[in-house]
Amino acid sequence: MRGYSKPARGKCGISPVLSAAVISAIILAAGMAVYSIFITASSTWALEYHREIDRSVAKYQLALSVDYVKPLPDGNVKIWVRNYGETAAVILDAYAHLPETAPSSGHKITMNITIPVGSVRDVIVPCYGCGDELNGKDLIIRIFALPERLYNPAKPETYAQFGQYFVLKIRVLEA
Repeated sequence: MRGYSKPARGKCGISPVLSAAVISAIILAAGMAVYSIFITASSTWALEYHREIDRSVAKYQLALSVDYVKPLPDGNVKIWVRNYGETAAVILDAYAHLPETAPSSGHKITMNITIPVGSVRDVIVPCYGCGDELNGKDLIIRIFALPERLYNPAKPETYAQFGQYFVLKIRVLEA
């Protein structure tokens, strides 16, 4: 006779409500993980973009001028550098030359002189091709500076792309 038979004990299934709840929890957890990863990555990208813009702005806040040049007996010149910009500057390289004797070398990181906003510092720089008598002659002064907030003393070349060259022409006055 065929009739209703009771299922065996080891073959019980999960109820449809409980399986839907477990699958929903798994999908929700996966969605939260993906959302968390996306939010973290986009925050990191936004912060890096903000820092890049800040570095670029800092470059254009630099403003240096040379107020005075004094020849020294050892072939160097002493220059008075004024910072009239909106950020403190760190001079990494500076040199002078006559207009007709420009050196062919690029900038090197040879200095570490900080000039606060609104102040004047005297800096001794080499003068390439300069003779003994400079009175009344024009000199070209080249200064490579970096905003102080971007300067890393351990690795000064880290943000060198945000530095700025200042090329100034000044006449040496008789003392």
